[in-house]
Amino acid sequence: MTEFGVRDALESDIPTVKAISNACFSDPWSEAALASKLAPPHIFKVVLVKEKVVGFAIFARLGNEAELYDIAVLPEYRGSGAAFALWKSAVSDIGDSASTVYLEVRASNGRAIGFYKKLGFTETGVRKSYYKNPTEDAILMSLNLN
Repeated sequence: MTEFGVRDALESDIPTVKAISNACFSDPWSEAALASKLAPPHIFKVVLVKEKVVGFAIFARLGNEAELYDIAVLPEYRGSGAAFALWKSAVSDIGDSASTVYLEVRASNGRAIGFYKKLGFTETGVRKSYYKNPTEDAILMSLNLN
């Protein structure tokens, strides 16, 4: 079983996070956009295996709610528990400040939808043609933390 470390992202992690984002998403964020998430109200975590960053998660705290912007793990570490380690660490940081977490996910991303459902998220709606490259619907999901 792989052991993971999770810590807050650093500015020096941005090029690696960008490379992971490029490997995982068809429409990844720019380095500047990623760097802008290092400051509050964001929670930006990286997951490591032997000091190597293999994934990341970005949340935003918005009043008594939180939104999961992105969670990504290099393909060779998917299914290993890395995403769950990121989730646990971020939810710990959110603490009692948020009662609900929201997210949107590509309708074709069955693996991510399955992961979110395992965490307890439920589907709450659809945003038609929300994503680009390629154009695709977003499934809206939420989870009550209380």
